Amino acid sequence: MSVTWTNDNYWLVRTVFHRTLALVYLIAFLNALNQFRPLLGERGLLPAPAWIKAVPFRASPSLFYLAPKDWAFTTGAWLGVLLSCIAMAGIAERFSSLLSAVVWTLLWLLYLSFVNVGQTFYGFGWESLLFWKRDSIPSSWAAAKPRHSSSPSSCCAGCVSA
Repeated sequence: MSVTWTNDNYWLVRTVFHRTLALVYLIAFLNALNQFRPLLGERGLLPAPAWIKAVPFRASPSLFYLAPKDWAFTTGAWLGVLLSCIAMAGIAERFSSLLSAVVWTLLWLLYLSFVNVGQTFYGFGWESLLFWKRDSIPSSWAAAKPRHSSSPSSCCAGCVSA
């Protein structure tokens, strides 16, 4: 009996991992859909538009710098829900690897945008774990000591600067 190390042998593990990660993204975007506007919307507890005006883009990159409005937050959350469902159903993988990569990249960028303007509410917890998916940790980062900061983007600084 010989063991071969090819991608064909890992289809089940890869499929389960992708579907589970897509489910986590779906839950995250559903939470953003329900909680982001009351917490960080234009009239929220800590309004993200005011924070975006005070913090430079390089300190906390986010797509919401283009339009810090409630409609943009809602649209971003719904787009994340749609992309999560596409990833969870495996639709993107059926067509091409490029389409799959685009879907996963968009999911990552959208949720990074929510986290980076999320201030106190997105500055800790499991949200940052969504940025360490799919072999994205280079070996030099794995051995690095984490930096502690109150900035929401500090937990993802390595991902953005890669």
